[in-house]
Amino acid sequence: MIKERQFYQYLVAMMIPLVIQEIINFCVQMLDTVMVGSLGDAAVSAVTLAGQPYFIFNVFAFGLTSAGAVMISQYWGQKNIEKIKHIMSVMLWSVIVVSVLYMGACWLFPRQIIHIFASDEKLVELGVSYLQVVVVSYLLNGLSMWYFSSLSAKGKC
Repeated sequence: MIKERQFYQYLVAMMIPLVIQEIINFCVQMLDTVMVGSLGDAAVSAVTLAGQPYFIFNVFAFGLTSAGAVMISQYWGQKNIEKIKHIMSVMLWSVIVVSVLYMGACWLFPRQIIHIFASDEKLVELGVSYLQVVVVSYLLNGLSMWYFSSLSAKGKC
């Protein structure tokens, strides 16, 4: 019974930072929608449209960092610090490469990428201008995901 209680305490301790992170993310998105909402329906639609490439990037980065976190957790249990350092290094460089390539594609071909999700030229124009501004955050988000998943894999968050 005590082991179960300790497990649930550990689970809650691990869950709280995740919940806080998602609440902050939700609030930022909500604030973004409210601010852009004052510009009209087309602007809100364009921001939503330009968010689609970010969602795809987020899925790739999450998959990459989650796979690394699983491996880090295994070696953390074995207390193999050298392997953990190696995996963290590979994971970091993988996140950087994926982020930079994805940023480059979104920066060089924003119109083509936005056209995948919509055909209305007014929305595409607005979406392209928004995408070119937010694309710089992709690398920072990827690094944040790497750091957070590395810490959570070792039970440090």
